[in-house]
Amino acid sequence: MSSTVNTRTKSALLIIGTLIVGVLIGVLATARVTDQRIDRMRELRSRSGFEETVLQALGPISEEQTAAIKVILSESHERMGDLRREWRASLRAEGDSMRKALREVLTPQQIGALDDWMTRQQRRPRRPGEGERRRRQPPDSLSGRQ
Repeated sequence: MSSTVNTRTKSALLIIGTLIVGVLIGVLATARVTDQRIDRMRELRSRSGFEETVLQALGPISEEQTAAIKVILSESHERMGDLRREWRASLRAEGDSMRKALREVLTPQQIGALDDWMTRQQRRPRRPGEGERRRRQPPDSLSGRQ
């Protein structure tokens, strides 16, 4: 009987150990793939990375076309950078306006909860594409559910 229990215990431990190793491999592989995607997106945001990607997508082109395309992409990159800076400034101003309007209708406790929540949101690391598919929920103290 002890030999049967011992065999069952060994089998169960082997299965559990294999499962744990499989989960760890899956987690590590997912993290690596995610890091590679983030690195690729960062590369695309740089002038040279975007330029290289466009030129690769076009396939074989002449040296004259390559030179003209690089000028066009460089000028466009500058304009898009300007637009991105303007957009960020506008977004920041709108956020400030929203916070000011909210403070006029919230209680001191709710203002504290809002400030805490916004501080946590600002400290979070950002990843490309984050927040596009799901909406973040405000803390219960702001929504009136207590």
